Amino acid sequence: MSEGTLELWAKPLANNEWALMILNRGAGAISYKVDWKKNKISDDLSKRELDINKTAYRWLEAWSGKTGDTGKNLDLSIASHSVAMLHLKAK
Repeated sequence: MSEGTLELWAKPLANNEWALMILNRGAGAISYKVDWKKNKISDDLSKRELDINKTAYRWLEAWSGKTGDTGKNLDLSIASHSVAMLHLKAK
């Protein structure tokens, strides 16, 4: 999925876990809000779907070590040509 200079990449993992990468391809830093309940994410290869309306997840941001859950939106600031890398585990 892409929105302007942002790209979202998702990879289903074992045990109903997911890896999400949000890439800023732009020349400047960008703020991005992840509205977990707004969009479903699916993987055509595995036929799996990440639907926060059905399953709640805890997340860990790989670079900062920040944690949270999908019960509320996530506000990110992503530097130019950088990524936010999230690991989601079902609660």
